[in-house]
Amino acid sequence: PHVVLQQLPQPYHSPLMQDFRRTLHERLSQMHIPLSAPTVPIFSGVLHQWIDASNYQRVNFVDLIARQATEPVDFVEQLMALRERGMNAFYEVGPGQMLETSIKSVLGESTLAYRDSDTLIRQLVGKA
Repeated sequence: PHVVLQQLPQPYHSPLMQDFRRTLHERLSQMHIPLSAPTVPIFSGVLHQWIDASNYQRVNFVDLIARQATEPVDFVEQLMALRERGMNAFYEVGPGQMLETSIKSVLGESTLAYRDSDTLIRQLVGKA
């Protein structure tokens, strides 16, 4: 395993985000968002496992989302878990292309279909 330090505008995935974690958990809990079991498996970077209809009842999604803000990310493990399931297309949703270099360095340029959020939006609205 190796560690890559990124220059980020916020201390994401670290204990420095505890206040945000508490606020996020409170607000999401107050919203009472009805969440159904996923129809497509989701890989949880917090639990380090796949979540699907068979294990969904044991998962508290509000807690997982809040924990994601403060817990370290093993990005390589997550990418490898996705690759093992045959996934090779990744869409970065958000400003910039922060993850592109990391994805390509882990999975390799030739085996990767990578798109940024602008490309994804153009494809979804039929203007690709």
